[in-house]
Amino acid sequence: FLTGIIIMSMNQAALADQKAIEQVIQHYQVATFKRDTAILNQAFHADFRVVALTAEGPKVLDKASYMGLLEAGEIGGVERKLEVKHINVQGKTAHAQISLSSDKVVFNDQLQFVLMDKRWQIVNNLTQVTPISH
Repeated sequence: FLTGIIIMSMNQAALADQKAIEQVIQHYQVATFKRDTAILNQAFHADFRVVALTAEGPKVLDKASYMGLLEAGEIGGVERKLEVKHINVQGKTAHAQISLSSDKVVFNDQLQFVLMDKRWQIVNNLTQVTPISH
């Protein structure tokens, strides 16, 4: 009986972590579309970086560079459909596989999360950027 209670509470904790991570992913999606750096600042860890594999080759951006491009209107501002394909939580780290797609491009993101101060944050985004040919 006690084992069942422990497993049930562990499952509830894992479910709570998964829901919290899904919320961070949704904040990331909406904030990038709206170019809202205040929301992204909450979603991104201080040491956040993105590695984007593009047709022009890999691009690596730290948090300040990413935010600067967003504020300058050089990235973001496009509404994209979000699909969360997979979330895996392991203690205070997690991994999510998502796609963000518009009519012109698909971002296949591998997001890595850390749990800091009881909050999940994205610390790394490895993304494959694929143009959609019409």
